Amino acid sequence: MKKDFVSVAVCTYNGELYIEEQLNSILHQTVPVDEIVIGDDGSEDGTIIKAEKILSAGNISYKIIKNEKNLGYRKNFENVILNTRGNIIFLCDQDDVWLENKVDVMLRHFESNSKCLLVFSDGYLVDETLAELPLSLWEAVYYNKKKIEAASWWELFLGGYYVTGAAMAVRRELFDKAYPFSDIWQHDGWLAVYASVFGEIEEEPFKLIKYRQHGKNQIGADSNRTLRAQIKKKKEIIKKGAAVQKEGHDFMYKRYIELMHRCGENLDKEKKKQLKEVVVFGRKMKALSNRKRIKSIRIIMSCWKHGDYKRYCKKSLGTMLGDLIFLFVP
Repeated sequence: MKKDFVSVAVCTYNGELYIEEQLNSILHQTVPVDEIVIGDDGSEDGTIIKAEKILSAGNISYKIIKNEKNLGYRKNFENVILNTRGNIIFLCDQDDVWLENKVDVMLRHFESNSKCLLVFSDGYLVDETLAELPLSLWEAVYYNKKKIEAASWWELFLGGYYVTGAAMAVRRELFDKAYPFSDIWQHDGWLAVYASVFGEIEEEPFKLIKYRQHGKNQIGADSNRTLRAQIKKKKEIIKKGAAVQKEGHDFMYKRYIELMHRCGENLDKEKKKQLKEVVVFGRKMKALSNRKRIKSIRIIMSCWKHGDYKRYCKKSLGTMLGDLIFLFVP
């Protein structure tokens, strides 16, 4: 028997192409949810009309919130969760499809472990027609069992985002602790790192969602194939790569500082030590471009030797090599 009141928090924006399929997959779970709350962030298509039609025909409590102004995905999710009533909340994107046993499987984690604040599952990566793609969701975000066996959840999340909101369910008490969401962190990463501080996290290896990839990116033809033009293009790619690498380090450093300000006082001695260490690492990486090359190379190699890249970067070797290469980009 289900003991929990289960809410689904859905964020929508111009999602009429897929919202019907997603809502139907939620309504046909083997263990039914108790309510669905939708936060629409200013859709200009038929998203709300379709959602209203489907939900009004179903035997379920629901609410559709129409945002007066565009909130962005972080604040939209925050507002939707605020308007749910459940003690267990499933986060949901507008364009995926849930397997019919998703709620059942994930609820069992909460029911068997009162300390568990967050559960996340693997998923199928699919294209816009739901045809399966080669990678799984976990493979796409570089998550595997070996990572958590080699580090704590807290340490793992300091290195990047591994938990996808669309494959996540949380206890309300976790949201209450993490509210309001950070303006720097993604909402799912923020919930995950808070869960690693205040309780336990459980992973579900079964693929419980079809995580849709739209494939709407446009690729232009390269008509200028002279040697000079191609060399110029390669230089531009390298320069862009250097800028992206620097922006990435700047962003990670801001995340660490935000975390220190928001929940530093709630950390135990070991977590505080790790956070201070990663702040120092982030400060070093952030300032690489302001130092002389020889000194920067020494810093990079020292951080590699001490395992900082491995602990705090998703793609440790690639990030380290990128830092070395981009030192020589004018």
